[in-house]
This record gives sequence, structure tokens and C-alpha cells, in this order.
Amino acid sequence: MRRSIDLWIAFGLFAFALAVRAFTLLAHPFDGLYGQDPYAYYDYAAALRPALLNGQAPPPFFWPLGYPLHVVAASWIMGMNSQAAQLVSAVAGALIAPLTFALAREVLWKPDPAQARRVGIVAGLIVATAGQLLISSLSIMSDATGLAWATTSGWLTLRYARTLRPALLALAAFTLAIAVITRWVFGLLALPWAGCVLLAWRRAPRSIGFGRALALASIAVIVGGAVVGAQLLSGDSHTGDLQVVSWNPANALRSEVVNSDGTFRYSLPIGVFYLIRPLFHPSFIFPLLAPLWLVGLGSLLSKPAGGHPDARPSERHRDAVLRFFRQESGSSNRVDSAARVLLIGWPWIVYVFLAGIAWQSDRFLLTLFPPLAVWVGLGFNRVWETRPHWRRGLSLFTLVALAGALLWSLRTAGDFVERNKNADLARAQHVAAQLPGGAQVITFGVTLTLQHYTDLDAIEIYHETPASLEARVCGSDTAYLYLDVANIEGQWTGLAPEANYRWLREGPGLEMIDQFQGFTLFKVRGDCA
Repeated sequence: MRRSIDLWIAFGLFAFALAVRAFTLLAHPFDGLYGQDPYAYYDYAAALRPALLNGQAPPPFFWPLGYPLHVVAASWIMGMNSQAAQLVSAVAGALIAPLTFALAREVLWKPDPAQARRVGIVAGLIVATAGQLLISSLSIMSDATGLAWATTSGWLTLRYARTLRPALLALAAFTLAIAVITRWVFGLLALPWAGCVLLAWRRAPRSIGFGRALALASIAVIVGGAVVGAQLLSGDSHTGDLQVVSWNPANALRSEVVNSDGTFRYSLPIGVFYLIRPLFHPSFIFPLLAPLWLVGLGSLLSKPAGGHPDARPSERHRDAVLRFFRQESGSSNRVDSAARVLLIGWPWIVYVFLAGIAWQSDRFLLTLFPPLAVWVGLGFNRVWETRPHWRRGLSLFTLVALAGALLWSLRTAGDFVERNKNADLARAQHVAAQLPGGAQVITFGVTLTLQHYTDLDAIEIYHETPASLEARVCGSDTAYLYLDVANIEGQWTGLAPEANYRWLREGPGLEMIDQFQGFTLFKVRGDCA
């Protein structure tokens, strides 16, 4: 009966999350392609499929193979199109809600299943309505898919820590490895996962001796290593993002950085951005819920403390506070040390990494989001159990916050589609209307949009040099340049896009034809003398 209830709750969370995604697509039509990276994923999946069918090695690619393999699998059912790729992200994003429910359910399941469900339902609803996860669920990107596998692995790891069933440990290693070959950053989770397992073994010294522990650890390493090793041996690429990260702890205090993508000036230091954003921004945890995650985190950090009758008043006050966080109300439902390591170690290790990179992106924050939702669920349950007379108000307060999160998410998803897809599509259609079919357009930022939606010959300026441009434009009467000049001169100073633009301007020369939504269309003079 209990298992049936949990399955219905999980199914309900999945159906609700999927309905939110379907409604968003109806309100804001979007094919999942925008900017640069989604096109790269989609085009690579289209090239990977025939290679696999013909028994060939995977072609070179900047990112790992995990997400394109999911798209290829979907294409065998739906055909190779953007809908198949988008379906992968949508289903994965919707699955994270019931997976977060399962993750949270393991935390308090042993002492009290009813409280475990309460934590899981709140956490699952937060994930289902989160704005950034909604956007990533509609985009042809690896974020939602990788996070679904990582959350599955976290759930299996906690379940193993509770039951000590070897098959669960092997499955946890396998699913984490799938997450890793979908997004390399999930490799960091091996550390809190290992800490969780080691504490579970320490708790059961009679059943887990040194020999058995060594054998179990070997199984996990072999299973996970086989998957990741197969990725690394599949070709001579797929690790480009690892090579350009250039992690530096000093970046945590910087609000201006220079990296391979140019110069970035942020309003907040990178470490502050990644610390504040997931805990207070409506696209992650709605601000009204901040008191609950604080209570939840406090309960995770607290340790058992007694209330000795002879203690001084200050000590009795301290013990009263600790009892609130530990929820000592007649039931032993404290989070054990193994679960504590995973739920705190997961966001912490990812935060340390993100604080040292040179980019600020809400997408990256998804990698630490599910445990934060569990923190809120734990805080909700703590207040529910320790303050019975607050229950009606607490329920209403949480429902208002979830409704606010949902409304915010629908609006922010619409803004995202308008800003990142519709604006680029409008630019592509506008420039196509100005030029003859097949005209050569050197561009940046909208290159792949032009290639997919127009018949223009779009050339990516990032990959060019003055020598290659000279061969393209000198003597030609049909060469054009289409750029956001302010972005080129501001972000890309000294790098290929700006250097190539400067050469075209100072060498062959440029004649402005038109301006539209921040982009300028030039005709490149073909006289290079």
C-alpha cells in the first residue's frame, strides 16, 4: 500500500511537470533551437546517427556524447528532427520532479514514511515549477538530461545507504556515469556520493567488513569507469569544455574576467552570484520559501544535544533552538549522517567549482538545485511537526509561493523564447529579405540561425582569419557582414571576431546597408588593393 501511494505521487508530479512544459510550448511556440550550442548539439546528433548505423566511430565533438546519444535514441522513434531532441529534454526535465521526490523520501523514510512523503512532495513541486529548469526542459541542451541522471544516482545512493543492497550501489555508479558523460561537471558528485557510502558502511561495521567494502567499492568503480572510459575512448575529442574552463579560485571575488569567450563584466562577483542566485531567485527557490530552506539547512547542520536540567539558562536556550531544528517532538526523525553528507556535499562541491569559473549562467546552477529543494521540504516538515497550530497557515503560505513560482516561470520562459529565439529568427528573416539568395554573409551570434532558416551562405567569423577572409571577399561582389558591432568591440576585443571585423573594416572596407535590432548589415567592398 505504501509503495502504491508513493508511485501515484511520483506519477502525479511527473504528469504535472510535463503539463507545465506542454502548456508553456502552447503559449510560447519554440523548437528548442537558439543561439549556438543547441544547434551544435542537434547537428551533431544528426551526424552521429548515420555513423552509429554504419558502425563508424563517433565524429569529433566539443562536448561529451551522452545527450546526443539520447537524441539519436529518440530519433529512431520520431525521426531525426528538432521535436525528437526537444522531447528528450522535456521528458528528462519533467522526470526530475518525481526523482527529487524519491531523493527526499529516502531522507526520512526509515523513521517516518508520512514525513518522508511530505518532504518529497514539497521538494518535487518546487522542482516542477522552477523557471530555469522549465527553460532547460524546452531547450535542445544537455542540462535537464544530465541532471535527471544525477538525481537518479543521488536517490539510489541514499537508498543504498539505507538498505545496503549491492545492486543499488552498482546502479548508483552506473547512473552517475551516464550523468558524467552527459555533462562532465557531474563527476564532482563522486566525492559526496563516496562520503555518503562510507558513512553508511561505518554505521554497519558487522555486515560491511574491510574485504566486503573493498569489493563493493571495486564494483562501483568498474561500473562507472566502464561507461566514462568508453566515452573517453570513443574518439579524439568530446572534452573541449574541460579544456576551456580554466578554473581559478580567485574568480570567486572578481566581477570582471577575461576568458576564451572574451571580456565579461558582471554586476556581482562570480562567487556571490552563485551563492545568492539559487537560494533567493524566483527561477530556483521562490523568495517566500527562504525561511523554510534556512530551517531545513539548520536541521541538517544540527547535532544531537541534550537538555540537562541543571544547565545554565543560556545553555537551555541553545538546547531549545537545537530541539526545534532537530524536531524532537516524540519521534526520532533526524537526518542521519550519510544523508547529511550527500544533501550538503552535493551543492557545496558544485558551488566551489562554479565560483571559480569565468562565466555566470543560470543554466550551470541547475547542477546543484535538487538538494536545495529538499532543504525546503525538510524545513516545511520541521515547522509542520513542531508547530501544529501553524499548519493551515504554513500550507497556504507554501501554496502561494508555489503559485508565484509557476507564474514567474511561465513569464520568464516566454521572455526567454522571445529574447533568444524569436529575436534571432527575426534578424535572420530581416537580413534574408535584404539580400539575394545564396549571398555570402560573414556573421557572428546568428550564424547557425541563418544556416537553418535561410538560404544564405552564412560564414562564422570566429573561425576565420584575415588570410581566409581575403580569399573569400577579395574580388567578390556578393560578400556581406552582419554583426552586433557593440558586442564585437566590447566583449571580443583582441580575439578572432574583433580582429577579423577590424581587418574587414580597414582592409577591403565596409559600406553600411541597414541596422535592425542591434545588428548592422554591411556590404564588403571587394577591392583589396
